[in-house]
Amino acid sequence: MTTEAQESQIVNHFRFLTEPKESLIRFSPMRSILVENFDAALGTLYSRYIERQGIGHDRREELMVREIRTMFSEASIRNFRDDTLIGDLTKLHLPLVHRNEVVAAIKPLAFDQAEPSAILDHCDQWLMKFVRAEQEGIIQLKNVLIPVSTPAENESARHRKAVQLAKTSIQERGLQLVDFQATQAITAFAQNYAQ
Repeated sequence: MTTEAQESQIVNHFRFLTEPKESLIRFSPMRSILVENFDAALGTLYSRYIERQGIGHDRREELMVREIRTMFSEASIRNFRDDTLIGDLTKLHLPLVHRNEVVAAIKPLAFDQAEPSAILDHCDQWLMKFVRAEQEGIIQLKNVLIPVSTPAENESARHRKAVQLAKTSIQERGLQLVDFQATQAITAFAQNYAQ
């Protein structure tokens, strides 16, 4: 559209494309950005908004659950289902729960939050839910597996420290912890309760 257009025409085209219309797609107001490397900044914005990289941790955890379900389907493990554990004061919804003589659960956690403190908050929030559930006799912490997805290697030292502290907290509470990539360990945990 703008191959042979003048600068003012390009601006008008851009405004036309981004102005509010009756559609599902809404654009935020135009803003400017000061960058040293235009190509790198454009690549970052493209990957964030077009390729949707860096998706929220809730969405990442949903994808982790989907991958575990696919893995269980391939291994013929069918006894872990989406369920809610209910006590007097506790209502704990989990994506992968096994109910038989023993209640077992798998809850993936993604530690990919932007701030290191948010990583610890996310971990602590789930830990307290599990501790409360155990206090009410709904589940034993030793029967809970936490597959963890951690930030990329290029994250800051503060992020890595927060992840390590979160992992330590999980283990100190008595929950089982594995890396999300440890598919055999996740399958083995589920097979222990399948029998």
